[in-house]
Amino acid sequence: MKNINYRNAVSYMVRAVIASTLLVMAGLAIAGPVCNVAKNRWRSEPDFKKALEWQSYLVKTIRIHNGCYEVYGLDPRGRRIQKSFDPETAKPASEPSIPADLPT
Repeated sequence: MKNINYRNAVSYMVRAVIASTLLVMAGLAIAGPVCNVAKNRWRSEPDFKKALEWQSYLVKTIRIHNGCYEVYGLDPRGRRIQKSFDPETAKPASEPSIPADLPT
């Protein structure tokens, strides 16, 4: 009968579970926020910029990413930002939620 080292087998399984969990969570982190707003309901970029300036943001660049306006500039406290905003409401876009079955 072969001598099986169960400690090594369990160690490999634990490492595999941890690695797969980290890969899934990294994928969620990379995904970023997604905005689901019909294009005809979006604010124009100049109106959007004015709305953010009204909220005390300093907007340097606006790009479109994942259906959101991605803003590069300064927040109201003067810190540099790269942040996604809802193109209709000019509020920060929410991050996708992590499924309940994944550990946090």
